[in-house]
Amino acid sequence: DPNTRHFTKVALGNLAHKLLADGPPAAIPRALELLREAPAFADGADVAVEVRTQNADILFAAARRHADAERLHLAVHVLREAIGYVDDSVSRRFLASLYTRMDRRPEAIEVLAEGYRRLPADPELAQALATAIHNQAVQLADAHRYDEAIAAFHHARGISDSEATCAMLAQTYALRGVSRVNAGDLRNGRADLERAVQLDPTNPTLASAYRRVLGR
Repeated sequence: DPNTRHFTKVALGNLAHKLLADGPPAAIPRALELLREAPAFADGADVAVEVRTQNADILFAAARRHADAERLHLAVHVLREAIGYVDDSVSRRFLASLYTRMDRRPEAIEVLAEGYRRLPADPELAQALATAIHNQAVQLADAHRYDEAIAAFHHARGISDSEATCAMLAQTYALRGVSRVNAGDLRNGRADLERAVQLDPTNPTLASAYRRVLGR
């Protein structure tokens, strides 16, 4: 009976929404079960899509509430469920921001990278991914892991180039160059310093380091 199916679908959504909005964290699994049942009561493909979108909206709002209350693990759990219904740029960028707040940066990059593979023309997703990789590269450079940092900066530039990333790449080449020269590897150190100056020719600090280290 179409009317019964419609009523059941709406009732499931409303109950799940209430559990997610007002219930304790322990009620989340039951709410997710209810939402998973709702599409089965949709009449036709268009209604099924509508139900999936509604489920995603309910879950996104719940994730936002958990995030605002600093219940980040619950927010991640609920938001990943939302992405299972509607996988879009906004949800993936939100999920990445949650992982970043939890200091789980590799997972943030993974979430954005998967979204970028699905939506390569989305400029906001591309920018978010490039920024996340840039920030990871800065951490690698700070840890003196220059090879990995340089590779990450190049990766970020390949997705969405920026002056900040180019400048940081130049500085990292310079740092690696100085390190190589100090270790006696003059040829590769020179090459790194030359590359640094090529990338950021207006930076007087890099030019000065090149002259000082190589005696020019």
